Amino acid sequence: MTYFAFVVLVILAGAIALVYLDAKSKKLKRQKLVEEANGFMRDVMRRSALETAATTVMLGSDEQAFYSQPSVLSETRAVRRYQAGSAGFRVAKGVFVGGTKGTSYSTQELSRIDSGVLTVTNKRILFVGNNASSRTIKLAKIIAAEPGLSEIEVSIEGRQKTMIFSAPNPLVLSAIVLICTKAPDPRDLSGDTINIRFE
Repeated sequence: MTYFAFVVLVILAGAIALVYLDAKSKKLKRQKLVEEANGFMRDVMRRSALETAATTVMLGSDEQAFYSQPSVLSETRAVRRYQAGSAGFRVAKGVFVGGTKGTSYSTQELSRIDSGVLTVTNKRILFVGNNASSRTIKLAKIIAAEPGLSEIEVSIEGRQKTMIFSAPNPLVLSAIVLICTKAPDPRDLSGDTINIRFE
């Protein structure tokens, strides 16, 4: 085996080990989030109520907050790219006629908008950013709230772009959003059949 082949083999083995460790780390993190979220839901079902949360957001007379935590808001943004190419031709050695020709295209990239505080009430989701980036989403307009390992992606009726909010436990946050969306009064779940379990 040559020295070059040995170096390539070591680099390849290192890359495979990193991918394996990353996958294992993600699996362990997911298991921890699931255990915590299921414990949260057992506590909610035992009390037959969702506990209210302290918030600095001004609420309506019949509105209560059930989640208020620091968060980062990200959204997809259109980014314009330009790919250049040559459209000229050679007329003699070292002499070219023409110029460059390119193509412009747009891609969607995830962009961090602001950090701030995310609040979930029985009426809406509110994000109050540190740089005056605020968002208000009525619960009735939410199509989906998909949890990831470190964030929740919220799809809203009438809006093409989703909003992504970071959360300590996105599974717990998605459960709170679901309960607030479905239950007439999240403070009294005794008559509701909301049963959320994460796997």
